[in-house]
Amino acid sequence: DAAQVSGNERTSKRALADVKHAVDASGRVLRDNVWGPQDEDAARRDFSVNAMYYNPRTGEVVDFHGGIQDAKKRRLRMIGDAATRYREDPVRIIRAVRFSAKLSALGFKLETKTAAPLKKMLGLLADVPQSRLFDEMLKLLQTGHALASIAQLRSLGLAKGIYPLLDVVVERGDDPFVQAALQDTDRRVGEGKPVAPSFLLACVLWSDVRQAWDQRRGKLAPFPALQEAIDEVFDARIGDVSGRGKLGADMREIWMMQPRFEKRTGSGPMTLVMQARLDRKSTRL
Repeated sequence: DAAQVSGNERTSKRALADVKHAVDASGRVLRDNVWGPQDEDAARRDFSVNAMYYNPRTGEVVDFHGGIQDAKKRRLRMIGDAATRYREDPVRIIRAVRFSAKLSALGFKLETKTAAPLKKMLGLLADVPQSRLFDEMLKLLQTGHALASIAQLRSLGLAKGIYPLLDVVVERGDDPFVQAALQDTDRRVGEGKPVAPSFLLACVLWSDVRQAWDQRRGKLAPFPALQEAIDEVFDARIGDVSGRGKLGADMREIWMMQPRFEKRTGSGPMTLVMQARLDRKSTRL
């Protein structure tokens, strides 16, 4: 991320905010499609370590905002006034968590002035579309640093308030079953294997499904009861987000398969584990 090809013929660069940009009363940039020179593009980047450019012709690293020095000090610093930058785009709050979690293994820490406004700025996320928050949550959980991201959310006082479903993930992050799913997701990403949100979210919400299922078992046959429980939990926890059709189908398949794992005799168990969907080499649900 830090080394970016220099030269207008290779990259499109963003200009600083001006009258051509639409900004709301809170300072959030609503439209941002004005192109400009490299120095202005660098000023628009979130963090100093992500605003360096590499010129392959000269071998020079162009560093407008002290990114090299920050990298040496293992410091993740927001460019400009942090509170202003969070108001411009509240999703930067989540990016700060994600980048700091990702780089924590290398000893990086959020600069004090970058971290200080995070908690009091949480309310700004209320104006961000739910679908975008859902996508940002998945980035936190599916880029190989899910456990570190949860730890970072807790340490920064952000365990609640970013997105309802993320609140549930953080709350259940110490549950052995959920923690195993988080660890497995991190491991697969580290090994270059595919991951999908359906598996992790199905694990996180399985306790909800089981509770709703148990409440219906005396009134309905087992499978209809499970189907109703799944509908209830999915609508309550996932809601209407982009791509919910595919996500819902995959999560439903995972949940509906669970009763079959309880059968340990006969040919059924072997038939189940031989399914292509359960092949460890295939794309995991």
